[in-house]
Amino acid sequence: CPLVLAVRRRGLSDLKQSWMASLIDDILPRWGLATPGFEMLTRHQVSLREAADFDGGNAILTSLGGEGISREGSGVRDWASLATISIAKLPLFRVASGKVLTGKLIVEPLLMVGVSTIFEDHEGGLIKLSLYNCLPGGGTGAVGRDLARRTFPKGTRIRVASPYLKIMRSGERGVRVDDPSEIQVDVDLRPDALQDLAGTREEGRRLFKDGLFQ
Repeated sequence: CPLVLAVRRRGLSDLKQSWMASLIDDILPRWGLATPGFEMLTRHQVSLREAADFDGGNAILTSLGGEGISREGSGVRDWASLATISIAKLPLFRVASGKVLTGKLIVEPLLMVGVSTIFEDHEGGLIKLSLYNCLPGGGTGAVGRDLARRTFPKGTRIRVASPYLKIMRSGERGVRVDDPSEIQVDVDLRPDALQDLAGTREEGRRLFKDGLFQ
């Protein structure tokens, strides 16, 4: 909750009246509500432009840091046994065990602490998708952005097993993936991208197993 975070960081005595008014009038009423598709896409495009301008495009943005506690992976072994679920039916703050989201990525990825993108399901529903531990070495800056674009380009068809819907720090709803074994890419990527993805999954599994995730 933004109010709890603000009190923890600033203390009650340091909260300005104008900031509190903005919090009460603008932020809290929208907290956790589903974001309209147009607004979601607009925010993402603005963030992409800001990332390109940030420090000449050579630094990594960190505003996604601390998006909440990560969860244990589901250890998917049999994708064929998973039942398709739509974004509209995802339970909030619960893992949709035995379910899979099927759809595609409709924007170019944004590299922050994790890879941020927008996912469209088989019914046309949209949701913010945050992918952690999915780039080898946790690539940053221009190198990381290029790797993210090659690994998760716009148009990539993807499946997300046991999707976990939560409220992000920004107040938006989103699906978070910590274990790279819970994603399956169906698009025909270039050979170098396929090789990158294979290496990413292997390294991601090791990091997740060792508890070295974001």
